[in-house]
Amino acid sequence: MTTQFVILSLLVSCNTLIYANAEDTGFVGSLDHKALGLKKKDKVSHFRFYFHETFTGSNATTVFVVPPLPQYSSTSSFGAIGVMDNVLTAGPERTSKVVGRVEALAAATSQTEFNLLIFFNFILTQGKYNGSTITVLGRNRTSLKVYH
Repeated sequence: MTTQFVILSLLVSCNTLIYANAEDTGFVGSLDHKALGLKKKDKVSHFRFYFHETFTGSNATTVFVVPPLPQYSSTSSFGAIGVMDNVLTAGPERTSKVVGRVEALAAATSQTEFNLLIFFNFILTQGKYNGSTITVLGRNRTSLKVYH
């Protein structure tokens, strides 16, 4: 189950990256309103940041806090709950400038396959958006061969 959670977390990490053109902060940029079919008066921001997870050791940033129900431990992990608290960086390297944190809660919510209900809070701590939070709620259906 730990392997499933590691793989899932890596996939989630890839799917939650938001790409943009960098401005002075290195993680927020502007968008071409015309290309998106938006009116000029629409306010849009485009963010790009990365988070790095550690699953083991004394500095683990992603951990299970509730194990799955015994009857589901080898099938769907139903009932398992994990939490994370990771640093957000402007670049893909762990040594990149820290621009915030991501806190998340994930729960295995299917009795028949390994799926997660995931809440992410991206907390920005730099630049124009210092103090802002972006919240993402979704379902990660890991049993699919291809998913977005």
